[in-house]
Amino acid sequence: MPQIPDEALDELRTKIDIVDLVGRYVTLRRSGRNYKGLCPFHDEKTPSFNVNPSLRGFKCFGCGEGGDAIAFVMRLEGLDFVDAVRKLADLYGVRLPEDRGQRGSGASDKRRALALLDRAAAFYERMLWEEDFGNAARAYLERRGVSEATARAFRLGYAPAPSEAGWSPLAAHLAQAGLDLDLAKRLGLVVDKESGRGAYDRFRGRLVFPVVAPGGDVVAFSGRVLPVHVRPDDDRPPPKYVNSPESFVYRKGDHLYGLDTARKALRGRGRAVLVEGNFDVVRLHEVGIEEALAPLGTALTPQQAQRIARLTDRVVVCFDGDEAGRKATLSAIRTALEADLDVRVVLLPDGTDPADADPQWLRRRIEEAPAGLDWWMEDLAERAGTSPDARARALDAIVPVLCKLPRASARTLYAERASSIFGVPLADLRRLAKTHLAANSRRHPAPRHLPPSTRTGRVPPSTAVQPQRTPLPSPQLALVRLLLEAPHLANRADDLGASLLADDPLLGPVVRRIVEAARHGEPVDVAVLDACPPDERDRLERALYDGIDAGTDDPETALRDILAACEEARLERTLRDLETAARKARLQQDGERLRQILSARIATARRYDEVRSQRANGTWSPATTRHPSTSRLGP
Repeated sequence: MPQIPDEALDELRTKIDIVDLVGRYVTLRRSGRNYKGLCPFHDEKTPSFNVNPSLRGFKCFGCGEGGDAIAFVMRLEGLDFVDAVRKLADLYGVRLPEDRGQRGSGASDKRRALALLDRAAAFYERMLWEEDFGNAARAYLERRGVSEATARAFRLGYAPAPSEAGWSPLAAHLAQAGLDLDLAKRLGLVVDKESGRGAYDRFRGRLVFPVVAPGGDVVAFSGRVLPVHVRPDDDRPPPKYVNSPESFVYRKGDHLYGLDTARKALRGRGRAVLVEGNFDVVRLHEVGIEEALAPLGTALTPQQAQRIARLTDRVVVCFDGDEAGRKATLSAIRTALEADLDVRVVLLPDGTDPADADPQWLRRRIEEAPAGLDWWMEDLAERAGTSPDARARALDAIVPVLCKLPRASARTLYAERASSIFGVPLADLRRLAKTHLAANSRRHPAPRHLPPSTRTGRVPPSTAVQPQRTPLPSPQLALVRLLLEAPHLANRADDLGASLLADDPLLGPVVRRIVEAARHGEPVDVAVLDACPPDERDRLERALYDGIDAGTDDPETALRDILAACEEARLERTLRDLETAARKARLQQDGERLRQILSARIATARRYDEVRSQRANGTWSPATTRHPSTSRLGP
């Protein structure tokens, strides 16, 4: 693995805004000094994922994942350390020295694949905007009401038809650039000729939609045939869409078209609008509905629903009104409900695409969209009419969905709605639910003897048995928090005796690590927690990520007050220890030792009163002599 200089890593870590970075993938809400959201590494309904700007780190107390920005990108995007560093360096404008030979044979397959896919996207873009081949595609976009700005935002491109540029313009372009055609075949960009000699392009005569993963990497393509390349007399017309096959960088069930572009709108508007086609997404963005997304040729998958749930808690399903659209809507409702999303429904008139609907009418329908489960139950009841058999079948379809709702409150409310819509007593509906659950548990018994686990395979810290421990001393914990918030005060804190006053076995090493990092000009971030024992780290992280806001407008005054509180607490402990030692000396009738203890107690009490007075007046300064220690007074 190539070496990246420490100086470059320090510059990168300093420039990364951890809240900005994580917020590109997760909806974060401020909670005191921290930010909280749903963990992107495991399924959860209650946020246990924390981001601490001062630590420049993240921690999930559900699955145990944690670390700095580099660890976040490595874990979320499956990159190795070097690739994650390069991605972040590109994102935050940090120049890294070139690694000799690394760009060639040493790069990971995934990095080479993403680079090749990006090269293909740039080729298609050039065909659309700079070549005469793109005239028909540009005219089509104009006719469908898509501006150049919107098309460029989605990196739309054009794959020339064989009549325009032969069968393999992309393959020739990649070969001329010295890129790996075997890798291009693995990614589905080119296909082997039947003769076995050479390859031809998969996408031909099509408007090309790159599939962009969160973070900006192109992972696949979808191509829509242009009407000009469809002959009316063709017995075998080309399919409307051709999509990239799945590959080692792309699983269509994991991605949503438009997610990277829509991420900011999803957070800002608090919802996603789910449509069926890629062109629908582009057109809705054009008219200001920028939260539009689409599955990629599949029904909405649990993985896609979880991606939406990490960014917003509401999704409006806006599919065609024909029978196929109704079935797809129902499937999406079920999947989204299981992801604990607030699902709404807009069913378009039969034959109407979102791309062609009146924008004002569509916006109004989206704003007024009814709850998805309500719509489905009312639709079933209407179709069933008065037939007892049809209504029974409708209830049989509804009960399993009600039972899968993640929250008890939602199950209760929707059960009441089902009772009202179908005219069935609530008690009877509950009996049906119990019968379903009992039958389902017999068919799918829960595994035995398995500990709680997550996708990471580790036992969540929150479920592990925790030994009883002495609470962390509040003043020293406040000192750690302040130095993380204002690391420029570390040298001043050291001058005032912070390294001595922070004597807690867990917090003291962290304070000294912060002071050392500041003294050497190193970044102060989550790495300082490496100073504490591994088995205690979770405890300290919980204390630092607990959301308490101890911010201050005058950090230097706060530093003095915190150090005074540290000394006051230390003196209180010393006085208690001296009292215990004095009682023991009296029992042992050790007069000499008792005189030493009482002398030390007088000096300690004098300093204790002095510190309390100085704290009250805001004039604290460190002691000129060290505090008496009970360890020097004999056993």
